[in-house]
Amino acid sequence: MPYNRDGVGYQNVDTSKTAADQVKAKPMREQVTQVLKDHWPYGMTAQEVAKAIGRDTFYGVQPRLSELKNEGIIRDSGDRAPLPTGKLGIVWQWNCTPVTIPE
Repeated sequence: MPYNRDGVGYQNVDTSKTAADQVKAKPMREQVTQVLKDHWPYGMTAQEVAKAIGRDTFYGVQPRLSELKNEGIIRDSGDRAPLPTGKLGIVWQWNCTPVTIPE
């Protein structure tokens, strides 16, 4: 997945790149990171994170979680929790021992 200058990931489609360039991802990544730090050692699903930062849906939060995971700032805790859909979702956790990912 390519990333724009602000570190927002997008698919190799013009509409995806345009949307990525319009996202104010840095403030949301900071909010998501802080919420997961505040809930350490417990984690949260994307829906729980979205609610904690005042979002109506998790759609804007999920890509930020993927970006933070790719940067080694957060991790999949290995736990799963029920979602409103009845399916199980990843419980994300702040990575208190971040991994340096080579460029």
